[in-house]
Amino acid sequence: MKYTAKDIEVLEGLDAVRKRPGMYIGQTDTPFQLLKEIVDNSLDEAINGFARKIAVELDASFEVISIEDDGRGIPVDIHEGQKKPAVEVIFTVLHSGGKFREGVYVTAGGLHGVGASVVNALSEFLQVEVFRDDKLYKIEFSRGKTISPLKSYPGIKSKTGTKVTFKPDKSIFKTAKFNPSEIEELLKVKSFVYHGVKFEFLNKSSGQMLVFESHSGLKSLVEGWVSQSGLSIVGNDIIHIRHNADIKTEVAIAWTDSEFEAFRSFANGIETKAGGSHLDALKAGIVKAVRAVQNHFPQYKSLKFTAEDIREGICGAVSVFIPSRYNFSFQGQTKDRLSCLECEQEVNKICSGIEEFLNVNRNFTVKVLERIEVAYRSRLSSKAATASIRKKIYASQKFSLPAKLADCVSRDTSKNELFIVEGDSAGGTAKQARNREFQAVLSLRGKIMNTVVSQSSKIFDNREIIDLIAAIGTSVGETFCIDKLRYGKIIVLTDADIDGMHISTLLLGFFAKWMTPLLEHGKIFLGRPPLYRVSLKASKGGGEKVFWCHSEEEKEKIVNDNSSVSVTRFKGLGEMNPEQLWETSMNPKTRTLVHVCLINYHEVLRKVQDILGRDTRFRLDLISSYLEVAELDR
Repeated sequence: MKYTAKDIEVLEGLDAVRKRPGMYIGQTDTPFQLLKEIVDNSLDEAINGFARKIAVELDASFEVISIEDDGRGIPVDIHEGQKKPAVEVIFTVLHSGGKFREGVYVTAGGLHGVGASVVNALSEFLQVEVFRDDKLYKIEFSRGKTISPLKSYPGIKSKTGTKVTFKPDKSIFKTAKFNPSEIEELLKVKSFVYHGVKFEFLNKSSGQMLVFESHSGLKSLVEGWVSQSGLSIVGNDIIHIRHNADIKTEVAIAWTDSEFEAFRSFANGIETKAGGSHLDALKAGIVKAVRAVQNHFPQYKSLKFTAEDIREGICGAVSVFIPSRYNFSFQGQTKDRLSCLECEQEVNKICSGIEEFLNVNRNFTVKVLERIEVAYRSRLSSKAATASIRKKIYASQKFSLPAKLADCVSRDTSKNELFIVEGDSAGGTAKQARNREFQAVLSLRGKIMNTVVSQSSKIFDNREIIDLIAAIGTSVGETFCIDKLRYGKIIVLTDADIDGMHISTLLLGFFAKWMTPLLEHGKIFLGRPPLYRVSLKASKGGGEKVFWCHSEEEKEKIVNDNSSVSVTRFKGLGEMNPEQLWETSMNPKTRTLVHVCLINYHEVLRKVQDILGRDTRFRLDLISSYLEVAELDR
């Protein structure tokens, strides 16, 4: 095939956004990022003192949403270069807006000038209403194109602001509906970061109006977060510091009885889920402050606390508002991580206030040091337990493989695969189906124990856990060594039902807590065996056509579209013959694997604790949020 200039496609205007939406908004499962883009634009008016209220309204279908602010109103006069009203330029031209010119916005979350135009490009319909100059201006778009030019009408005297109403394009998103709970959480969190700004949310489906407004800032955020988590605050106090310098900085931290540290970070009002300079500085500052005051308490002076010991159980938050003139950047359009040297320096300064607080409130500090000592002793105990594991797995430095492991022939770790299955029946079928050259099979007996809440001593006395660790070869915890990994891929292959999903969850919980580097190095995968085999009866002289379905919905679609079908439901992997299991789940050319990766270590551990921890409220909330779209028992 010839490759010539005719094959080069030039995407005009916003076509590039529609062609590759993931480059601009990350995932396209839901339109939630579109809402955040418009809300953040309104909040840029609030950061700079021009808006005091943001109102969000969701229609009864959950598909049409509007965001209104009481800011200055987007300019409507003609843009000299584009020969169009400025509001039209902002919503139809990438990299346009008032964030580039110095003095228009002192501080802003949107740096690239693409948010409004991207939302427009990915919306079936979008309308902008601007209130300014005692007039109302309206303009309408569809999929990035102007369909109704700017028009003016008599307005409400002295009213200013902007209202954007849009309907996400169903051809772009897997679901074009908004989740009211997500909107509620977003506005609630924003109210903690933007002190004194009022947020209103009207859900027209329920008729409920919610109002969020906070003057206590991140202290209220941490307080609510801890309360919602069912945790107890050590010393019944939250360290809360604000510093209104050139870079406005705020931190709030509380030690709790949780096993994990959990932080949230914000830059110019936008949550930076992957952290960055400001969060790194806060974590380091907490450790420095504790070590400084530790020396003033003789009973703790000799204890060698690690940074992890000190931060265990902390629920904390940091927020910075950075003037546009500073040299800072976000990673990606969704702004997940901040890079800013000046922010790091400013947070370092504010962390001296943590040390001062600990020095002044000595009774509180004693309780914090007691809490840190618990983490310290627990770590030493865990280290001893993992050392014990090494002795159990390595006898006289000679590696001992479990009896239930059917190992592969190859010793090329990069190509080898370990399939973890449940039960002897599934294990027997998988062992027959596999390619013995590079595929190993380890069958476990039933559901493994919940290692997230169990004591170390019980975990490492469990035969199934010992076999799993021995097969993988790396040991666990602080003695983990990635160089001793025996397989390039570790594939959890369980039945395609609720019990199978539960077993997968327990195994992922174990890997997340005790063998974290496997996730960090991308070694963990989930297999996707089918739930149904659907065969179409062939016409005379033809062959049988077979479909493998992973869900009830997939099966129903095929059954409804064809008149003569035969359906087989697999209750487990053991019911499949080796050829079927190979074709659907083990053959690298035909199988489907879900790659499980670790992006944010502490956020993942917190979620694992929510799902597998002792407090059942989080699981109840999670299940409740999916009740209307999920069938819990197939």
